[in-house]
Amino acid sequence: MPNTSDRPPAAGGIPRIAALTYAAAEPFHCQLMDIAEAGLARHGFVDGETCVLQRWFGNRDIERTRSLAKEIVEWRPEVILSFMTNADLALLDVTREYPIPIVCWSMDPVGGGLVADPQRPERNLTGVTFAHPLPAAQLEVLRALRPAARKVAMLHNPTYAIAPAALAHLRHAAGPLAIEIQEFECLSLAEIDGAFDAMRQAGIDAAIIGPHELFNANGPAINRAADANSVAVVGLLSIAENGGPAGFLPDFEHVWTLCATIAAEVLRGRKIADLPFQRSIAPLLGVHREALRRLGVSDGDRLIERADWVF
Repeated sequence: MPNTSDRPPAAGGIPRIAALTYAAAEPFHCQLMDIAEAGLARHGFVDGETCVLQRWFGNRDIERTRSLAKEIVEWRPEVILSFMTNADLALLDVTREYPIPIVCWSMDPVGGGLVADPQRPERNLTGVTFAHPLPAAQLEVLRALRPAARKVAMLHNPTYAIAPAALAHLRHAAGPLAIEIQEFECLSLAEIDGAFDAMRQAGIDAAIIGPHELFNANGPAINRAADANSVAVVGLLSIAENGGPAGFLPDFEHVWTLCATIAAEVLRGRKIADLPFQRSIAPLLGVHREALRRLGVSDGDRLIERADWVF
């Protein structure tokens, strides 16, 4: 198995750090990399001075992301910061023979196929994850929106690695509450209206929006379809910030500050096997005041008091 002594040194003998995202060089994703870079600097790893940090953008193209992952391995960094599951999977695949340490954020590292046990990383990847599965928190808020709901839909795109596990987590959380979870598959923007129409016809007025880039990027379309069919929805923050009732987001400032700390430990010689996933992140809640009023939510004030953002 190759080791760090096989790597050609960076200019001046200082360590190389790669940062790969599946996304494009958009403000939000650049900001996440900025947070990680600032965190590394606080540990003494300053780009251009005590390390070389290079950013790579997959432009939401899986083949491009895989190609960049191969380039990164050829560049021989000491550690890789990985942003988004598609980047994580691409990097794991190309580092089988050359196990460069990877540090990532993952909503569900087990469900996404990254590790078998977050407490015992068996390969070259570790990072930060939620303390508890997000679907349970989403379901709790949805029950405040629709207390009488006994059937809840999940807008589901199974092509995303963590989506099947998210559906399983939701069903597990719903079981003790005597709530039936019914999945409504949606693979494209054009299918969103039809999925919500099918929910209404099935007598369902409450839905969880599953994890997928398609849903994250189309909060307005989801909210329009939900309103047209009288369905209360809870998803990621894009739902609430675009006029829907509620959504969650990780505290990415905290996430990438922690990831930078883990990467600094690796650069100082710690092994991935000795760095279990940090399960310390609680999801932050955003709610939309007008959407709660529109739904006639009796617990709206309590949700607003609990929320980290109110739109």
